[in-house]
Amino acid sequence: MPREVFIGHTLTTKHRIRLMLKLFRIVCGQSSLDNNITPKATRLLFNSLVRSKLEYNAIVWNPHEANYSLIIEKVQKAILRFLYKKEYGYYPYLYPTPFLLGMLGYNSLELRRNFSLIRFVLQLLRGNTSCPLLLEQLGLYVPNNYVRGRYHHLMVVPPAHTIRFRMAPIPRAIRFLNEIVAAVPECDIFHLGERRLSDIILTYLSGNLRSSLLS
Repeated sequence: MPREVFIGHTLTTKHRIRLMLKLFRIVCGQSSLDNNITPKATRLLFNSLVRSKLEYNAIVWNPHEANYSLIIEKVQKAILRFLYKKEYGYYPYLYPTPFLLGMLGYNSLELRRNFSLIRFVLQLLRGNTSCPLLLEQLGLYVPNNYVRGRYHHLMVVPPAHTIRFRMAPIPRAIRFLNEIVAAVPECDIFHLGERRLSDIILTYLSGNLRSSLLS
């Protein structure tokens, strides 16, 4: 099985998408030819052969353009409908994707990529991951309301003069964390336990998916 990561100077995902489509056809073809393959085995094939490749090194190549994100999401949408048919005996032609995600116990790939990105930055802040070059890009407003009662977000968003830099991994993660802390006041990113903090992040991301993915 190929393990290469195809990332060019433009950080495009075209080669990766082609590879995922090939792997998807292998999984669906194998499951269709062998009726003895159970839904659990089909899940295992998808998670190990397809989704693991879709998410490998996603912190770097995670696309911010809606069209690329949707192309990647279509791979999982197709396997969800195929898997639903394996488990319930009929094909869900008109069922929306959020229904399939809930029934089969999956999250969207965009949510999983953003969750991984946020967790990575939190690991930097907590000292669990060592990368001084990235850590120096993380600034904090301490204490809050320190100038004439003016409200500031917890983290400093670096100024961006281009869309490419604005949507780079670190600035995106900082904006996510600022939004989460503002929306959930009890969310203390420095003192909450890992499980509780992960639950808060997942709940926030689940409620703020792109409307284009809810179809």
